[in-house]
Amino acid sequence: PVAARSPAASGACGTRSGGSLLICYLSRFSGDAAVGYRLRLSLFIGLIVVPAGGLTLLSLRAVLDEQRSALADVRLRLPAVQAAFQSQLQAALDVALDAGPRGATGYGPEVEFVFALNELGEFADPVVLRPSLPDRSPAFAGALQRGERFELLADDVNAATLAYGEALELAATDAETVEALNALQRARVAMGDTAGSLRVHERLRQRYAQTLDPDGAHPLTESHLRQARWRLPPANVSPTVPDSSGIVAGFVGITEWVAGVLGGDIPLHPGTALAVREFRSTVRRYRWNRDVAALQADLDHIETRADFILAYDRLLETAVAGPEGTYLSGLDAGRRPWFAVLQAQSAGLIRGVVFNLEALAEATLRTPVGAQLRTAGFGLALFDADFTAEFERRYARAVRVVAPVDSRNYRLNVGLYSRDEPFVFSHYRNRNALVIVGIAGLAGTIGLGAYVLARETAREKQTADLQAEFVSNVSHELRTPLTSIRMCAETLLLKRYHTDEQRQQYLQTVMRESQRLSRMVGNILDFSRMESGRKTWDFVDTDVAGIVHATLREFEPMLEDQGFTVEIAIDDDVPMIKADPEALATAVANLLSNAIRYSPDRKQLKVCLYATGPQIALDIADRGVGIPEGEFTIIFEKYRRASNAADVATGTGLGLALVAGIAKSHGGAVGALPRDGGGSLFRLTLPTRS
Repeated sequence: PVAARSPAASGACGTRSGGSLLICYLSRFSGDAAVGYRLRLSLFIGLIVVPAGGLTLLSLRAVLDEQRSALADVRLRLPAVQAAFQSQLQAALDVALDAGPRGATGYGPEVEFVFALNELGEFADPVVLRPSLPDRSPAFAGALQRGERFELLADDVNAATLAYGEALELAATDAETVEALNALQRARVAMGDTAGSLRVHERLRQRYAQTLDPDGAHPLTESHLRQARWRLPPANVSPTVPDSSGIVAGFVGITEWVAGVLGGDIPLHPGTALAVREFRSTVRRYRWNRDVAALQADLDHIETRADFILAYDRLLETAVAGPEGTYLSGLDAGRRPWFAVLQAQSAGLIRGVVFNLEALAEATLRTPVGAQLRTAGFGLALFDADFTAEFERRYARAVRVVAPVDSRNYRLNVGLYSRDEPFVFSHYRNRNALVIVGIAGLAGTIGLGAYVLARETAREKQTADLQAEFVSNVSHELRTPLTSIRMCAETLLLKRYHTDEQRQQYLQTVMRESQRLSRMVGNILDFSRMESGRKTWDFVDTDVAGIVHATLREFEPMLEDQGFTVEIAIDDDVPMIKADPEALATAVANLLSNAIRYSPDRKQLKVCLYATGPQIALDIADRGVGIPEGEFTIIFEKYRRASNAADVATGTGLGLALVAGIAKSHGGAVGALPRDGGGSLFRLTLPTRS
């Protein structure tokens, strides 16, 4: 009958109650044979058939498809390459942020430059001027136009100078002032008035270095460029020693502008990149100067800054923000790639680092991972997502793979590509030995599968034996209290007692055995719910000392009948804890019942409850048969009893397993220790804070 009900029991036990519910749970064991068969079949397929087929397929593909094998290989290398890049990026970022915007000499080749933004997101270092394009006052505009007509149409520089001077007097804003000064200096240079030109230049440098004219031009930059051109050496002449014609002063004027821009005295503006190109062509005429190479490098650095400033707004549109910072990656209008990282600093300051992608790729290739990649015949490129189509077109005939180089920035890609296809493929043509390795691996996998299958079968048999023993023990444990209850009930029903004291004893026996039966059924059902994950806990403020006292009172008749002496030591300062009172009562009852059952001769118990640090501990010690050496842990496993337990008393093998589950669910633990002089000590510890 039990076997016939087991299929329904596996899914409907939760709706039953009473004895039928217990039988329903016990009947589940009859389905273990089918479960074991399915387990063995799954192990055979998973550990033998699938690996064998997979290894065979991989071996054939490695021999027959060189390109696919190379692609699979490079994909396997990709995570390591990504990790190497992230390490190089972080190292360069740390160095650059420590050095700051002015620490250009401390940067590696991976860093173009460092900049800073204020709390409004505006450039604080380098300073960047944005043109506001204000309207000119009518009087000023009229005087300026008259000067331009005299200078450009009538070729009357003197009249132009006077008109520009009038415009300077009429200037109402700094923007109009610098525009008038710029025009006035241009006219004085045309007149050959060196002293007057230099006075205007000095006025611009001292008072208006941070000012743009109404058209967005920077007059101080134009003045520097004009001074350099005015004092150029003659064409096709490379004097070893400059003469006194002012050539040296012209070169110094260029270096002063470069130093002013790099030092932050001269701001960047929309025309800076164009000015740099003009300065670069002018500097070539000073090739005799030994400082030209360094000056050219500084001009390149300024041009990089200026180009990034122009591309900044475009990059912000596709910025990727994350907890580590904000990533800017994209192409400017000229298809030049940019990559920068922004990180918030103290006091609302934001630091940004602009990286050189080619240098970052080279740094990654210099790592051990990159060296292995080179040895295998592959190269590495870093590029923005908008450049992916160009990369695919450029390396269309190569073995290649493209992926985001960093999970925090989906726009920056890494491309791995074969630099020399014949070399790469020759490596895979020589891998025919992989077939032999695959066969060896197949044999090893089959052997491992056979071992695991045999081990699992042995475990299954052991579990089946334990389950069979458990069912037998449960049957016996249920029969004993039921027999006692039936006999006492029959005696009371037939009034086969002589005194009220005997009647009271029979009633106490019925109560005690029914409590024992109820506890046993409760243990089995609670353990089943814990195993299936359906057990719920009601954590409330709980007085553990009260639960221990109540449980001892419940066991008092049993202890007196069997002649036990109990020593109780419960501290007064044991705190309240968050716990499930019913579950704790079950755990304490199981520990007491266990101590009573396995103390056939020396009937002495000691119950201690005390606080120790952030925990409270309950010790229940007996002078029973004890626990054999090496079994202090396994007795808390389901269905397991000590090897000497069967000689003393019967049991289900679930009581201590249930205690262990309750302790674990409360964040505590339970363990067993031997006692000097014989017996065992069971210690249940629970945290005082949830």
